[in-house]
Amino acid sequence: MLQEAKRRGARIVTGVAMFVGQGALSFEKWTGVKPDETIGKKLIEGLLEE
Repeated sequence: MLQEAKRRGARIVTGVAMFVGQGALSFEKWTGVKPDETIGKKLIEGLLEE
């Protein structure tokens, strides 16, 4: 559905940023280490392209 909307020129909001942000916050709460969300976002977007 997102691909068709993009093809028709719609602005796409995938939720990747929210997904990565929630995971990063959880990781930080458990480990005390703040992860680089940019890397996480690139990783997830790469996996979604496959």
